[in-house]
Amino acid sequence: MVCGATLPQSAVRPHSAPLYTYRFNLLFLGDEGVGKTSLIKQLVYGRVEGVEGFERNVEKTFELGEVSLTLAISEEAYEVSSIGESYDLAVVVFDLSTRNTFPKTLRYTRIIKEMKPSPPLIIVGNKKDLFPRAVSYSEALKTAAELGADYVETSANTGEGVKKLRIKIFKRLISLKIERLKGMTQ
Repeated sequence: MVCGATLPQSAVRPHSAPLYTYRFNLLFLGDEGVGKTSLIKQLVYGRVEGVEGFERNVEKTFELGEVSLTLAISEEAYEVSSIGESYDLAVVVFDLSTRNTFPKTLRYTRIIKEMKPSPPLIIVGNKKDLFPRAVSYSEALKTAAELGADYVETSANTGEGVKKLRIKIFKRLISLKIERLKGMTQ
């Protein structure tokens, strides 16, 4: 006890460094206005408002028990025709309330598939909070499955679905790391 107060266990216990530290490069692609920047702000900072000086490239480290994951996130808009860097995961974002952004996911997927090596893919239907909805859940899920991608719906504005997206990203990256480690031992 200090001055009659009890310190929380976390304040007494020394912070130990993670046993495993990994860095991954993520690419967010999608048309201008689909909410990529807001979605990244939600993923990295847990909010959209009050995040000043945000650029198209950001890095954030997440501590998950004994694992530390650093995500280097890059954002590209509609003008991209080819990608020069190597990425560990690609996230294609479209606007659930604007129909014409959905078919363009095929164009972005084609660009991703041409990358060497081609990263795994997550498709995100953003702006779930807006009505009327222009793309149904079943249609988006079916398209994602045909493209070999995971699918998540979010609202960067309200934060809905962002935790689910974060978990999908972590799971994909950790399983990717496990696959790479297995490949090294064989």
